[in-house]
Amino acid sequence: MYQSESIKKNSLHIYFFCVLILPSPFLNYIGLTGMSESIIILILSSPFFFFLYKGKKWVILSILLMLMICSITAFYYKDIKLIIINFILISYLVLHNILNHETLEDFVDLASNFFLVMLIFCWVGLIYSLKGGLPTGTIINPDTRPNYWYLTTFSNVRFGKLIRPSGIYDEPGALSFFIISIVLLRLYLNKIDKKNILLLILGCVTFSLAHLLFSVLIYFYIHKRISFKSKVLYDIVLIISIIIFFLVMFDAINALVLERLKFNSNTGRFVGDNRSIQLKAVFHFLSENGIFWGAYGYDNVFKEYGTIGENPLTRLALDGLFVSLPYYFGVLIMSIAVFFSSKRMLIFVMILLFLQRPYLSSIGYSAFFILFFRIAINELQNNKNMFFFVK
Repeated sequence: MYQSESIKKNSLHIYFFCVLILPSPFLNYIGLTGMSESIIILILSSPFFFFLYKGKKWVILSILLMLMICSITAFYYKDIKLIIINFILISYLVLHNILNHETLEDFVDLASNFFLVMLIFCWVGLIYSLKGGLPTGTIINPDTRPNYWYLTTFSNVRFGKLIRPSGIYDEPGALSFFIISIVLLRLYLNKIDKKNILLLILGCVTFSLAHLLFSVLIYFYIHKRISFKSKVLYDIVLIISIIIFFLVMFDAINALVLERLKFNSNTGRFVGDNRSIQLKAVFHFLSENGIFWGAYGYDNVFKEYGTIGENPLTRLALDGLFVSLPYYFGVLIMSIAVFFSSKRMLIFVMILLFLQRPYLSSIGYSAFFILFFRIAINELQNNKNMFFFVK
């Protein structure tokens, strides 16, 4: 239990900052690398872990096990740095210990309001760009691509006057990922209200196909759990929103969504389908190099096999089996939980999120991977009190 209200608030603010603010490329732009951000997470969370709550044994054992497994790959490549390749994931494991059920609920509420405000700013930035507004500033993303500031939002994607807003993040897909994750947590905590629909609808400003797919799946989940009156109201709001969205933003939807769904008879693929090419590339790499040791760096894959993108096999190709074992183990546990949970649709979407964004040890993403993994464990043990959040 928390010893005071101030400690509770501090833990909430620390968790919020580490999970949703640190992923912003602006911090990387001013000199904070992934390693330095991990150190910040450890410094902020360690007092809670070691002194207030004396750290859970499963966290310490998980960290030791990861270090031991990674040391196999480090020994193979004779590179001691590979032992701490999952350092970001380790730092979030420590951070996760400051959560209890109450703090998780407070975090989800705070994050929901945070993203509602951010999405409104995204729409303002989109309208500003459509009216001919030019970027008012530029930073460089960690992947070296420029990220432009359009009055109230970042965007690294522009077609004429049309942008895909990304809020404070490096790309629109990241913003969509965090929004969907928060909505999933809201629903898991039985927060079934209008705010979920609002987040999903406003989140369409990212023009992400994945966002649309996840939103449809989540909407069906919500639809089954509300009254008939609420169903009619939600359906009317949804239909009106779609009509307005299409009428006002048809050119944008056509360029960024509908055009990508057209089938190209010459290539035998949809126009926007680059995943199949990337999957072929990663299969080619793995068939020639095996699954155990990985590429020892993305450039080693790209030079010979081209881009392998973000897919379920990316971690295996880049890091090898031993380093990526926590990712595949987590996905396996979540997959098993789908068959035993009453909220299987939510866990299924959680799996899909990380299959198309397999970020095992990335700032922000790792926190949600751990949260979803713990939810899956909780569902398997069928504890209605969410035991693993209670200190």
